[in-house]
Amino acid sequence: MGSVNQTLAEPMEVFSLALQKRSVSIVIVHNHPSGELTPSLRDKDTTDRLIQVGKIVNLEVYDHLIISTNTYLSFRDFGLMDELKLSTKYVPQYQLEEKYKKEAERLADKKAVIRESEIALKLLAMGYSIEDVSEATGMSVEENTV
Repeated sequence: MGSVNQTLAEPMEVFSLALQKRSVSIVIVHNHPSGELTPSLRDKDTTDRLIQVGKIVNLEVYDHLIISTNTYLSFRDFGLMDELKLSTKYVPQYQLEEKYKKEAERLADKKAVIRESEIALKLLAMGYSIEDVSEATGMSVEENTV
């Protein structure tokens, strides 16, 4: 519900009925009486916020439709849903920190594997046996022969 020129979409109100009904996804719909279907910055921002709140309450925002008298625009069909799902504007700080920490750990593990591989290659080039290289690096014989 809104006024003549704007709609207030508070997450608590948007998700209330869907959560009560145990829904797994929702489609947001609002109208542009002017017939202009181009999403405004506010339309995109509101959708972004609702997507992030939906993640927190485990309720997917599947699409956002802007309707007029004769036609409609689907954020999903237009590619905006995928774009907005990548946004971090409304992602809680603790989730961003957790995500970055996992990514840093993954990169550190990858770097360690690359370093072990480089050492193994140098030892093999120096004439050490695969068994000796495996023992020195902690890598299996199979990993050293790949």
